[in-house]
Amino acid sequence: MTTFEQKSDVKEEKEEMQQSSSSIFTEFKRNKLELEARKNWDRFYKRNSNNFFKDRNWTRREIEQLCGQDVDLTAPLTVLDAGCGCGNTLFPLAKCFSNWQFCGIDFSPNALSLLQQRATELGTSVRTELMDLLDESPSNCALPGADLATLIFVLSSISLEHQAKFVRNLRKFLKPSGSVVFRDYGVSDHAMLRFSDKSKISERFFVRQDGTRAYFFYPEERI
Repeated sequence: MTTFEQKSDVKEEKEEMQQSSSSIFTEFKRNKLELEARKNWDRFYKRNSNNFFKDRNWTRREIEQLCGQDVDLTAPLTVLDAGCGCGNTLFPLAKCFSNWQFCGIDFSPNALSLLQQRATELGTSVRTELMDLLDESPSNCALPGADLATLIFVLSSISLEHQAKFVRNLRKFLKPSGSVVFRDYGVSDHAMLRFSDKSKISERFFVRQDGTRAYFFYPEERI
């Protein structure tokens, strides 16, 4: 179940990027960003608190459109928000589906602290787990099997060579019949056009000034 944010002129964009796919980043710089990914995101949440991202109130509509034929959304589902941050996907869903059980996982302690603080203020019951789904044994944590997992603007922050591992580990926490709702950046969207060539790590993969990264998907790429 996949949606992207992107324009329609993808074919032309592909040709342009193939002609200009060079990067100024050395292997050392790429590895440094990889090793410091957790630290950079934790600093991001410490600096911005929960004021940076807006609540994704559109999530309910997209889940109903994508899952309505396959999942009984009126049932008491267990929902896992992977890369939950400070809860901008989780809280709008909790407001709409009061009979769902929610669990958020993230590798940023600051993000989870902000999420729990807001959950207390709202009186929302949420379980959180500090976890990096790129670790070798993330399944050591006894999370309940999820009926539904959300992966919203998360996979793009991970280098292409590690994305498949992230998704494989996420599936360990799903029930056999569980579904994943995935939305992320697409080639040619406005966020991509704002990056300069100096920010280019590799093809369609960029770094922001704070060290966090963003990958931009083609429509045919699926998790």
